[in-house]
Amino acid sequence: MLFLPVINLFKADSKIFGVFMVTLPLAVLFFARVLDGFTGGNISVINSYLADYHRREKKPECRVMCFTGLQENIRTQILKKKLKH
Repeated sequence: MLFLPVINLFKADSKIFGVFMVTLPLAVLFFARVLDGFTGGNISVINSYLADYHRREKKPECRVMCFTGLQENIRTQILKKKLKH
């Protein structure tokens, strides 16, 4: 867990959105979500690569990793559909 000090980066006063402040933890959260979005699809590709190119005695471990990646992708898709409604 990462604890960041609440440092005010800027404050905005808008007639439409009202008054709000952007703090350091909020900026880090946005950056982390963007980074996660860029790299999220690579987990299943890496797991399938490991499953295809490992020795036979390592195959069961790789299958577990592949199913973990598949489960994560399915969970993400279900959550996306639920959040749209």
